[in-house]
Amino acid sequence: MIRRKRTFAGRVLVVALALAFGAVSANAYTIVMRDGRRVEIPDVFTVTGSMLTYETSPGIQVTIQLRTINIDATERANGAPRGSFFTRSNQPAQANAEPPQEQASARRSITNADLEDYRRARLASERAYEKRRKELNLPTVDVQRQQVAAVTERTTEELRNRRSRTEADEAYWRERATNFRTDIEANEAQIGYVRQRLSELPVSYSLNSYTSLYPLGPLSVLNPVLNSGYRRYPSPYNRRGYRYGPFGQPNLITMPYQNEDYTYERQTLTNQLNDLLMQRAALQVRWKEFEEEARRAGAYPGWLRP
Repeated sequence: MIRRKRTFAGRVLVVALALAFGAVSANAYTIVMRDGRRVEIPDVFTVTGSMLTYETSPGIQVTIQLRTINIDATERANGAPRGSFFTRSNQPAQANAEPPQEQASARRSITNADLEDYRRARLASERAYEKRRKELNLPTVDVQRQQVAAVTERTTEELRNRRSRTEADEAYWRERATNFRTDIEANEAQIGYVRQRLSELPVSYSLNSYTSLYPLGPLSVLNPVLNSGYRRYPSPYNRRGYRYGPFGQPNLITMPYQNEDYTYERQTLTNQLNDLLMQRAALQVRWKEFEEEARRAGAYPGWLRP
């Protein structure tokens, strides 16, 4: 009789285990990883982007990267047709699933007795602080507040003064840089004008030659003895003709000749150009020294820019 009871109890236990295992299997989904491992997850999960997400308990979620899952082996392990993995993951939750129950938050009403306890605790803390302050010979709370206010006021005033000094320094360095740039631009403009004027002046020569329209006169006037040895040649300027000499041709005269002389202006412009070029070199040196002075004084580089 005892053996029959034991046999019956064993059968009931086996049936209960089988039902429990079937229930667990029905609510689980097997994930096969690429390295061969198997992971049992709840039957409800979601796939977003490259991640698989499922919930192990309320408020706790676990994510698995899809590139680590063997999707074909997962579908075979769950006896599902090919391509059902993504379809199953996108199915909504079952309609008969129970909605999550809101956790009841503990609430407590604060009474006047509680406030009285807080007041007594605050007073006790203040008395302890006052006792400790006297032991350390520290100033009172009011004095400390006044000291903090004074420090705050001094700090604010110092920041205000520092800002004013910074603005004044910036204006000073910007004004000097502007004056330097004005001098440099004026020098460059003068150099350009002088060079253009020099290029416009024509090239001039100090000597030129020409043939006189009228000869100096018959040589017989100067030497009557030679009058018989010269011939008279007709002249287009005088029908009576003139005695030209033994060669019978007009005189060729060479003398200094120039229509307009630019030598003085050219020399003046050349000297002026040399002076301007020297001024340019001096301005460049002064600008370098100015930049070094500003750097040593703590001026920001942006203050020297236009």
